[in-house]
Amino acid sequence: LLVISLQDDQAAIMSSTGDKHELGQAVHKLHGAVRVCGVPRLENALSKLASAIKAEDDDEIGVLLNYLDGEITALTEWYRTNPDPFSSTAVTSRRQ
Repeated sequence: LLVISLQDDQAAIMSSTGDKHELGQAVHKLHGAVRVCGVPRLENALSKLASAIKAEDDDEIGVLLNYLDGEITALTEWYRTNPDPFSSTAVTSRRQ
Protein backbone atom coordinates (compact mmCIF):
# COMPACT_ATOMS: atom_id res chain seq x y z
CA LEU A 1 0.00 0.00 0.00
CA LEU A 2 2.86 2.40 0.68
CA VAL A 3 4.02 2.38 -2.93
CA ILE A 4 0.49 2.95 -4.19
CA SER A 5 0.11 6.21 -2.25
CA LEU A 6 3.77 7.24 -2.41
CA GLN A 7 3.45 9.51 -5.43
CA ASP A 8 0.48 11.32 -3.86
CA ASP A 9 2.48 11.81 -0.66
CA GLN A 10 5.46 13.01 -2.69
CA ALA A 11 3.25 15.52 -4.51
CA ALA A 12 1.81 16.76 -1.20
CA ILE A 13 5.31 17.30 0.18
CA MET A 14 6.63 19.05 -2.91
CA SER A 15 3.56 21.29 -3.21
CA SER A 16 3.77 22.44 0.41
CA THR A 17 7.37 23.67 0.38
CA GLY A 18 6.25 27.29 0.84
CA ASP A 19 4.45 26.52 4.11
CA LYS A 20 6.69 24.88 6.72
CA HIS A 21 3.77 23.83 8.90
CA GLU A 22 2.03 22.10 6.00
CA LEU A 23 5.35 20.62 4.85
CA GLY A 24 5.99 19.29 8.36
CA GLN A 25 2.57 17.65 8.46
CA ALA A 26 3.03 16.00 5.06
CA VAL A 27 6.49 14.72 6.06
CA HIS A 28 5.17 13.47 9.40
CA LYS A 29 2.35 11.55 7.69
CA LEU A 30 4.66 9.79 5.25
CA HIS A 31 7.29 9.21 7.93
CA GLY A 32 4.75 7.31 10.04
CA ALA A 33 3.73 5.12 7.12
CA VAL A 34 7.35 4.40 6.24
CA ARG A 35 8.16 3.37 9.82
CA VAL A 36 5.32 0.85 9.79
CA CYS A 37 6.40 -0.57 6.44
CA GLY A 38 10.10 -0.75 7.30
CA VAL A 39 11.79 1.15 4.50
CA PRO A 40 15.04 2.34 6.15
CA ARG A 41 16.47 4.53 3.38
CA LEU A 42 13.21 6.43 3.01
CA GLU A 43 12.81 6.62 6.78
CA ASN A 44 16.30 8.13 7.07
CA ALA A 45 15.56 10.76 4.43
CA LEU A 46 12.27 11.70 6.10
CA SER A 47 13.84 11.84 9.56
CA LYS A 48 16.56 14.21 8.38
CA LEU A 49 14.00 16.36 6.56
CA ALA A 50 11.75 16.52 9.64
CA SER A 51 14.72 17.68 11.73
CA ALA A 52 15.61 20.38 9.22
CA ILE A 53 12.00 21.60 9.17
CA LYS A 54 11.96 21.83 12.99
CA ALA A 55 15.26 23.73 12.91
CA GLU A 56 13.86 25.99 10.14
CA ASP A 57 17.05 25.40 8.13
CA ASP A 58 15.88 26.46 4.67
CA ASP A 59 19.12 25.53 2.91
CA GLU A 60 19.11 22.03 4.41
CA ILE A 61 15.39 21.61 3.66
CA GLY A 62 16.08 22.20 -0.03
CA VAL A 63 18.92 19.68 -0.10
CA LEU A 64 16.88 17.11 1.80
CA LEU A 65 13.84 17.54 -0.44
CA ASN A 66 16.07 16.55 -3.35
CA TYR A 67 17.44 13.62 -1.33
CA LEU A 68 13.90 12.50 -0.46
CA ASP A 69 12.84 12.79 -4.09
CA GLY A 70 15.73 10.53 -5.08
CA GLU A 71 14.85 7.94 -2.44
CA ILE A 72 11.20 7.92 -3.51
CA THR A 73 12.26 7.49 -7.13
CA ALA A 74 14.61 4.63 -6.18
CA LEU A 75 11.90 2.82 -4.22
CA THR A 76 9.32 3.33 -6.95
CA GLU A 77 11.74 2.03 -9.59
CA TRP A 78 12.66 -0.98 -7.44
CA TYR A 79 8.99 -1.81 -6.95
CA ARG A 80 8.32 -1.44 -10.68
CA THR A 81 11.09 -3.87 -11.60
CA ASN A 82 10.51 -6.40 -8.80
CA PRO A 83 7.12 -8.07 -9.02
CA ASP A 84 5.16 -8.77 -5.87
CA PRO A 85 5.78 -12.45 -4.99
CA PHE A 86 2.33 -12.67 -3.41
CA SER A 87 0.36 -11.39 -6.39
CA SER A 88 -1.78 -13.88 -8.30
CA THR A 89 0.27 -13.41 -11.48
CA ALA A 90 3.53 -14.17 -9.67
CA VAL A 91 2.08 -17.31 -8.08
CA THR A 92 0.69 -18.45 -11.44
CA SER A 93 3.98 -17.90 -13.25
CA ARG A 94 5.93 -19.85 -10.62
CA ARG A 95 3.62 -22.85 -11.00
CA GLN A 96 4.25 -23.13 -14.73
